[in-house]
Amino acid sequence: MSSRRLRAEAPTPGQKFALEVTRVRDTGEWIVYVISDRYYGLFTHYTKQGSRACQGVDCRFCKAVEKVWKGYAAVELLHKEAKCWVPTVLELTEHAELDVRGVWKRGQMWGFTQRVPEGKKHPAVTGQLLPPRKDPVVPAEFDIRPVLKNFYRLIELPPTIPNPLPPRVVVEARFIETPGSKAEQSPAESIGAQILAQRLNRALETPREAKNGVANGH
Repeated sequence: MSSRRLRAEAPTPGQKFALEVTRVRDTGEWIVYVISDRYYGLFTHYTKQGSRACQGVDCRFCKAVEKVWKGYAAVELLHKEAKCWVPTVLELTEHAELDVRGVWKRGQMWGFTQRVPEGKKHPAVTGQLLPPRKDPVVPAEFDIRPVLKNFYRLIELPPTIPNPLPPRVVVEARFIETPGSKAEQSPAESIGAQILAQRLNRALETPREAKNGVANGH
């Protein structure tokens, strides 16, 4: 059962299907329950025939096609309509891995979404840690290696490779404190604050606003 079918068709009790790779696609949130403490990573090449695993020094795609990292993990995907959790192999993109890096662990719930496409660019997938699942029982981890061998047509998987992208640099906006906002000020401080506030407002004006101010005699 493919990822698209998992979203479109409701599984029935007792239904059996082959374990497959799930890629986050389209709009909406894909909610998964993590059942493996770690994820497997490898380099891939996107060709006309689809994704191909990079073969390292002997790879015939390296000279012509860019390498892209992909990660894979054992999870359960929530099917809201059927009210059930469906086992699947989640694909992590380079971008999504930056969200889960250093946080990911067994028993967590994550929500993954794909941004709305912009032109011909590939929309990024983002992940967000969700509140813990009410059911504390974590299913036994299943082996994802046979699925990935079939997915990439490999006899053996290469050793796992970490995402080469550096971690995100998290910053915070520094808001400007308007002069004169303090409750108690001396007359001199008040006048100085007013002058500073006027200068600050002029500095924050857009070119159009500044031009209109000159035209109006301000």
